Amino acid sequence: MTSQAQVIKTQLPNPPPPIEALLETVHAAIAELKAKDVVEIDVRGKSSVTDYMVIASGTSSRHVKSIADEVVRFAKKLDVMPLGVEGEREAEWVLVDLGDVIVHIMLPRIREFYGEDAAASPDYGRIATERHAARFERLLAGQRIHYGGRVDVAQRYVEPTIVKARSARDRIAQEEVFGPFVTVLTFKDDAEALAIANGTDYGLGSGLWTRDLQRAHRFARELHAGMVWINDHSYSHGAMQCSWGGVKESGIGREMGREGLDGFVELKSVAVSGPSLG
Repeated sequence: MTSQAQVIKTQLPNPPPPIEALLETVHAAIAELKAKDVVEIDVRGKSSVTDYMVIASGTSSRHVKSIADEVVRFAKKLDVMPLGVEGEREAEWVLVDLGDVIVHIMLPRIREFYGEDAAASPDYGRIATERHAARFERLLAGQRIHYGGRVDVAQRYVEPTIVKARSARDRIAQEEVFGPFVTVLTFKDDAEALAIANGTDYGLGSGLWTRDLQRAHRFARELHAGMVWINDHSYSHGAMQCSWGGVKESGIGREMGREGLDGFVELKSVAVSGPSLG
């Protein structure tokens, strides 16, 4: 199942407002526009991303967006300022990031599909084999987990997880994980970022997010990858005009695009020796 999503980012004042005030403001905003099925979840000690999540439902995409906008409007009373919006204009799921409180507003069918506990949801995909799930368990051992991290090998369940790698040479930053993982590495400048990105044995796809397209294109030229997506990920997958394939240990050859057709033809060279036929 795919859903149209949007993220509203905000900037908190210094010092930030108390969590209690944020929660009270959020609940007042969603009550103002009669959001449905409101749930507040305390994730302190379970996540380093946020302390509380508030989940609510809207009756339509327009209602979902209106509730989110109302949360932002109410948050301004606490000097929390909106920074920007990413994602779809007409969204079925809107996330408002208020720092210590993250608000999810979504259509009921989206909420029903994903559920509030992925481990209990039959719609949340499992890892293909117990052997692969056990590999996740080994990869996570001793890591700095910022979100998630639960692994149930017998159920082949791996919770969506964010990991802060110790270094770019860490195994979890070097291998292809193939699972619900995000591995985070920080960098000081473009040169260090490029060294991290190119410092693996793999080179299938890569993504850049920036407002500076000239900088992005300069960076893209230096990336050792078969595909580079700017301000998106996997955008070209399925686009017949774009070739698909990697470099280094990510394979040779290309699918799709003009280059992909070359794998389905037989080339013939004809060499003629002798005087010019003039």
